[in-house]
Amino acid sequence: MAHGGASRRVRRAAQVRLIAASMIRAVEAATARHERELVAWQARRIRVTARLLGIELQQVTLGSIIVCHLYHGVPPLADQAPRVRFDRRYGPRRSRWT
Repeated sequence: MAHGGASRRVRRAAQVRLIAASMIRAVEAATARHERELVAWQARRIRVTARLLGIELQQVTLGSIIVCHLYHGVPPLADQAPRVRFDRRYGPRRSRWT
């Protein structure tokens, strides 16, 4: 209070810093979740391909995944990979009052 900590400008700046820090944490959490989902998705593709084509896991290549998809319809191709989930926290905001 004695050094200007109660002024509107200082309180507003502190509020902005808190919001920015929470947004950064939320984006980092969403990115980490997406990376985990992507790794699990790719591992499932490799296991399915190895099982259906009767090859070792280490021998699975992108070509063998495509061949497996053409013959058996699984695993899904890269265009069906998990995506970052859309969340309103990261987009533009609309005012409640308009």
